[in-house]
Amino acid sequence: MKQVAQDRLQRLMIYVLPVLADIVLGLVVFVNPVRAARFGASATTVAAIVAVWSAVYIVGCPLVGRFVTACNAARLMLSGIAMQAVLCLLFVLAPSLLAMFLLVALVGVANSLFFPAFQVFMTAVDRLGGKSPAYSAGLYTCAWSLGVAIGPLVGGLLMGLDHEQGWKYGYFFCSGVSILTLVGIMWLQHLAHAQAAHPAETAAPGVAPAPVPARQPDLAWLGWTVAAAGLLALCTVRGVFPRRAVDIGMADSTLGFMFFLLSFAQGLSALFYIRRWRWVYQAVPAVAFAVLGAACSLVFGFAISPLMLVAGAAGFGIFSGFFFFQLVYHSIVHPVRRAHYIAVNEMVVALGGIVGPLAAGLLSDHWGFGVPYCLWAVLIAAVAVVQVVVHRRVSAPYLAGLAMQGK
Repeated sequence: MKQVAQDRLQRLMIYVLPVLADIVLGLVVFVNPVRAARFGASATTVAAIVAVWSAVYIVGCPLVGRFVTACNAARLMLSGIAMQAVLCLLFVLAPSLLAMFLLVALVGVANSLFFPAFQVFMTAVDRLGGKSPAYSAGLYTCAWSLGVAIGPLVGGLLMGLDHEQGWKYGYFFCSGVSILTLVGIMWLQHLAHAQAAHPAETAAPGVAPAPVPARQPDLAWLGWTVAAAGLLALCTVRGVFPRRAVDIGMADSTLGFMFFLLSFAQGLSALFYIRRWRWVYQAVPAVAFAVLGAACSLVFGFAISPLMLVAGAAGFGIFSGFFFFQLVYHSIVHPVRRAHYIAVNEMVVALGGIVGPLAAGLLSDHWGFGVPYCLWAVLIAAVAVVQVVVHRRVSAPYLAGLAMQGK
């Protein structure tokens, strides 16, 4: 009984790894745009920092997705995190704007080694532990969201305490976090060994096989579509809003807290969706979340009050938690094409990080900060219409079948 409890705890502990990895990523994509804005860079240049990371990530993820398996996932994760630890120190040694772009690109390489490999790793571990795809999707979304939440919070606090040198302390902190992640991977990597030895995904002794919904429709493409629309707005907030924050005189600590709250709400809401996984097949939740996302997008474009912006961040986090949950769930629920779909997921995330900030930066420089947010709000609403049509034609029969089977 004690060994079973230890195994369960270790399987749960794997989700600490993306928390730690995303603390570093969250700080990188927060500190560098803020520093660029302080240099007096335009909104387009500030946005290009996130776009550079995304451009590298979108190339790296499909390459990794071609050969990642449960057997080699841990080695790829170790390589990516070791590279990340070194890059954090290099950010301190090379503080120029040009070096910032180069190092952010290399962070994209490190992340493309870690995140697709981790998702293959986690799915193998959870299947052996008798966990459902909804469990994996919810906990993973929660884990990386908390990491992305903590990174900007730490960065904002350190930069607020020391306006000139605080960002350097943040990178020293992240290097330590990366080393801790390396230790965690080495401790937990054995959990997927049984999956590598037995591709049939036989569950561990005494553990029931993970439930997978029978005859589920293949809606990975819908998850990509919904996430793409939401990511354009989300990446605009992360990549361009720091420029507007400087213009309206928002403190670094306040901006960091706003980003923290967005990702924290995103992570907590993802846990709630584990038991509401049927929502990814239903029209009413799709419309409700789209209304919330579009409204909060407009808040970022036009609100000046810190209170309204913080409320908008929390609301948008709830919306983004739902579309990220869909993105992961619709991909990992299909065992045959899981690795391929996971790679496409990461490409969608990266593409949103390229198109969203760059397009929004150009629009903001020429017509004002509110214009791109209006555009993304309309797009989110349009995608909701597509969801309604798909759910009525495809998802409704599937849910009716589950109801007849008593599931």
